[in-house]
Formats: sequence, C-alpha cells, structure tokens
Amino acid sequence: GYSFPLWAAKGAIPINNLLFLGIIFKLDISTLSVWILVNGVIKTPIFSIQGYLEILADGAVEDSKAAMKYIGKSQANVQRLVQLVNDIDIITNLEINKEPLLKHQFIIQDTIRDVVNNLSLKLEQKNVQFSFKKGCENPIQVFADKNKIYQVLVNIISNASKYGKIDGNITA
Repeated sequence: GYSFPLWAAKGAIPINNLLFLGIIFKLDISTLSVWILVNGVIKTPIFSIQGYLEILADGAVEDSKAAMKYIGKSQANVQRLVQLVNDIDIITNLEINKEPLLKHQFIIQDTIRDVVNNLSLKLEQKNVQFSFKKGCENPIQVFADKNKIYQVLVNIISNASKYGKIDGNITA
C-alpha cells in the first residue's frame, strides 16, 4: 500500500515546508532549485504522451483496443500535467504572497479524516482502504494553514486513489 509520512514527531509541529509531488521543499529554497526539480517531474508525462502518440502513429491506431489503451494512458498523463500546472500555480502564489498563510493550531488527524470522508466515493470506487500508521492514532497538534494542508492532502489522497491499485491501502 501507500504510506505518506505526514508528520515527523508527536506534539506541536510547525509546518514551514511545502509538499509538492511527494517532495518536501523548504519555502526558502532557491527558485532555480525548484525549477530544476519541476523540469524533471514534468518531463515524465510529456515523454510518456510522446511515446504513446508515436505508438499510435506507427499503426496501433488501426487496432481499436490498443488505440484506446494508449489514448487512455495519454489522457492520464495529460491530467498529471494539469495537476503539475496547478501545483506550480500554488507555489507561485505562495512565493509572491498572494495567498497569505493563515496559521493556527489544529489536530492533523481530524483534517486527514475530513479529507478521507470527502473523498470516500473515489476511494470506494477502487475499494481503497485508509488507515493511520500504528502509533499515529493519538491526536497530534500542528501549527499551519489548515486550508493549505487540506489542499495538499486532497492532492495526495486523490492521486493515491487515482494512480494506485484497485483494492489498495493508503496509510497516513
């Protein structure tokens, strides 16, 4: 199953990091470093789409079953690119302070449960189960922007459901 470490230790944890595509960035890292990483992450779906289109152009389009397979894979990679652009937009807005961080203390498990409950239909469609890692059931207070953390969790859990296995597990 999938395991996403959402906190490092028990107690109040200041969250001064941004989770982007499963990579935690310090908010004060150089823009160049971010773009180097983003460049690498964006290349994967672009090259995948390119490969699928080449397969279709080389004759797979004549086999309707194969064509649908590669079209579906291309569409999934296009969706991944859309998500990447949305993530970049969030980072850009944070960088230029368009969206100020509204930090306060809250219990992270409650927020995770809210996200899982709101995405329950998606999870049920693929029979994906959710659980907390053993030892992480006790309430952990964090000091962060709850709405931003909620958005990150929706992204992570949605992607785990979308790209994960049928009958899979998500562990936080």
